[in-house]
Amino acid sequence: MIPVQDNWLHIQNNFIDSCDLIINSTYNDNLLRFKQLGLFKLLLPISMGGRDGHLQDFVECQLAVSRYCVETANKFFRCASAPYLINKFGENVLQEVYGADNEALVYMFAGDLDTARTMDLDPEYDWIIVQDDDRYCLLNVADRNFEPERYNISLAQAGADTPNELSWFQFYNRVLTTSAIGGLEHVVRLTQNVGDSGLYAVLGMVLSEADEMRLVLHRNINHALLHIQQGEQVPMYDRIKYKVQSANAYNKSVNYLKEVNELTDNTEVGHIITQVESMDIEHLTNLNEDYKGYIRFLNGGNEQDLYL
Repeated sequence: MIPVQDNWLHIQNNFIDSCDLIINSTYNDNLLRFKQLGLFKLLLPISMGGRDGHLQDFVECQLAVSRYCVETANKFFRCASAPYLINKFGENVLQEVYGADNEALVYMFAGDLDTARTMDLDPEYDWIIVQDDDRYCLLNVADRNFEPERYNISLAQAGADTPNELSWFQFYNRVLTTSAIGGLEHVVRLTQNVGDSGLYAVLGMVLSEADEMRLVLHRNINHALLHIQQGEQVPMYDRIKYKVQSANAYNKSVNYLKEVNELTDNTEVGHIITQVESMDIEHLTNLNEDYKGYIRFLNGGNEQDLYL
């Protein structure tokens, strides 16, 4: 059974039940709605006024959004996941960002530092996180000069397990692929009334595969968290396996979406493919190399992939 905290359940259910509004809303409308529901505080510690939610709750919310709009789901992830990464910066930084205002909105910016300095950022954002070479920098939007030396951590620090928490990359890889899985369910909803038996066969397979991917995702998160809660690091074998399965879920989702697209004239399917392929997960797209790494490790190799 997927663990869901009781004090969060009613919010999650209201959110999932009303997700059909996403498709007819602007991103800023959705941003406000997510904020009002407290979704951006799901992973924020209770000490900071957050929900201290379970990662499985986060996965289900991410899936719910992506079933209606993958692009919105990707943006949702970039805001709602930020507290998880900021926690890796340390307690003092967490306090700086959320101590005075636990409604502060932090966005995981997709571009580099120079691009961030020149972009017209959404006025709702208070802080942004930018990857600058081999580090993450936390930047206050009010200070457009951006001082990357003030708050930053290396990618290696972000990738390290900490007490009671998965590394950032284990969290990132597991959760972001949910947008691709939700995209599959979105496509089925869009095309299920076409009336073509050949398409129906593919859609039935897609639904079955999406459900299997979701179950594997939840299983992997639970297994990884069990190690962390017992004071252990997640074994390297499991890290490799989880990454391969995340990469496999993403790549299979893209292939299934393209297969459905060939059988329907619904232009929205093509848009969903574009949204899924634009996801910031380049390290999950070289599936063949991941398969090789899996076997190299079984043969005694030492895998050094940062994103494991």
